[in-house]
Amino acid sequence: MSTATAKKPASDLFEELSKGLPMIYEEGEPKAVVLDLHVFQTLLQRLDELEERELLNDPAIVEGLQKAREDHLAGRLTSHTDLIKELGLEGEL
Repeated sequence: MSTATAKKPASDLFEELSKGLPMIYEEGEPKAVVLDLHVFQTLLQRLDELEERELLNDPAIVEGLQKAREDHLAGRLTSHTDLIKELGLEGEL
């Protein structure tokens, strides 16, 4: 669909959506895709799931999370407020 078509009423765009994923072209070059809101939300959710899975499959990240949990349980943490005081940054943040 051209940018001129994209400027048409929403009902025309919805009709295009029912035919698939319409691309918007400008000067013959593809510039954008119009997605149904449900499809878009599903894609975002799936990307989040894949990112989470990828992170949890990285041994270094899992090891870091385990160490952070151990530090938390052992009380080896400094609060954000205490760290700012310790670094002398109270007036700067």
